[in-house]
Amino acid sequence: MKKINYLLILFMIITLFVSCSKKPKSIDTEYGKLIHVKMDNAPFPHDSRKNGYTYKEEFYSFDGHYDDNTVAILIPKNYSVSKKVDFVVHFHGWNNSVDSVLAQFQLLEQFSESKKNAILIVPQGPKNASDSFGGKLSEEGGFDRFMEELMTILKENNYLNNDTKINRIVLTGHSGGYKVISEIISQNIIFKKIKEIYLFDALYGETTKFLDWVNVAGQRFFVIYTDNGGTKENTKELVKLLKGYGFPYYYQTTRKVKEWELIKNPIMVLHSDLGHNEVMYERKMFKKVLKYGRLDKIK
Repeated sequence: MKKINYLLILFMIITLFVSCSKKPKSIDTEYGKLIHVKMDNAPFPHDSRKNGYTYKEEFYSFDGHYDDNTVAILIPKNYSVSKKVDFVVHFHGWNNSVDSVLAQFQLLEQFSESKKNAILIVPQGPKNASDSFGGKLSEEGGFDRFMEELMTILKENNYLNNDTKINRIVLTGHSGGYKVISEIISQNIIFKKIKEIYLFDALYGETTKFLDWVNVAGQRFFVIYTDNGGTKENTKELVKLLKGYGFPYYYQTTRKVKEWELIKNPIMVLHSDLGHNEVMYERKMFKKVLKYGRLDKIK
């Protein structure tokens, strides 16, 4: 009898530990409420990386690179909860992590300054690794499951109302983040709610998938490229395809782009004279493209 009680107590302790490890941890910042949560449907862990991954003779072990299911969430100050919610989901590039991306690219500051009544989501991708794999989000229906779990977490912790539904989704990606975005828009039911995509020096391929999305569901498609980031040739090919398909795109430079151009043109190809990483924050293009987008403003 005592043995059974000990086993029951042990089971309760383990259950409590597991449930607590998934409970969101939040702090109040000058930009709003910053939340970190562990999610079952986050990109990682994933079976294909359980033995690690090698890129050009560089080995990235499972531990420390593919074992983190953290998702960062920012609910900006003065966010207004309603029956509809908009999300901006950002995917980082190679050799980075959630927390370093938030700091390095000033995402919290830029998102807050965009004054959009939306919630920022940043999932942990391959952590500090040269890898574009999207883990569970690369699977068919993976993003559907991710967003469903995310909504459940936000509602259970009173960040959203129980009757709140997803309205619109904006996907943004820097560098290698393009890959998982291309997979999301091509194999998830929720893709019709994805209305805007911004690629920050990230068009390394999958161009036809992005154009298929523009043709069916896309409302705004912004591509920023640099001279030395490895995306220049693919961006030239994108321009040819846009012309061939008759899409009304607009070309400009990030140095000269005006507010009215960002508002008026749903498809923009922007050239930047900055470096590969600097395109995300040096001229606050993340903020600018969001600010003049179609998501509702904070009142």
